[in-house]
Amino acid sequence: MAKRQVSYFVYLDFDFCFRYHFVMSRSATNRRDFLSVVMPVYREGTHIEVVLDSVHKALQEADVDFELVLVDDGSPDDSWKAIKGLAPKFPMMRAARLSRNFGKELALSAGLDMARGDAVIVMDADGQHPPSLLPKMIDTWRKTGVDIVEATKIDFPQKFSVDVVRVNTLRSEPRDDDATVSRRC
Repeated sequence: MAKRQVSYFVYLDFDFCFRYHFVMSRSATNRRDFLSVVMPVYREGTHIEVVLDSVHKALQEADVDFELVLVDDGSPDDSWKAIKGLAPKFPMMRAARLSRNFGKELALSAGLDMARGDAVIVMDADGQHPPSLLPKMIDTWRKTGVDIVEATKIDFPQKFSVDVVRVNTLRSEPRDDDATVSRRC
């Protein structure tokens, strides 16, 4: 199997971000893009269905195949019950429940381990990251071939900008554009 680059979409909260980047083995065929949406969940039982509906609609608009990967970070509310109840409505959903609250970063790491997509979209399950930006982010990824597409809050809570970043990647042959580049779209 050929090595294939996996890209990540990251929503940024203000000025910080965790960037994830690795190479994954996949066969190189002419097939549709397959995306994983990883969402750490904590105390989101009352509104997780609304958020998933919005994400589902946005990804259908972007015309991609996708999976929803939810990780319940030991929520003390009914988040896990809500996730299990939504499984028939969202057959593309995969979920895991951590035994206790380990924190967002560990829940996110567990979700990244579960993800099977060509690209991974990381977003919070509380609805603060607007799913309406997903089609634009996916289109930017497809057109530019960048490794990371970021949406950054520029005017809390309503305005976001979509940025693209090219990072050095593991390749058998170097490219001229391997330098890190950032630009606004």
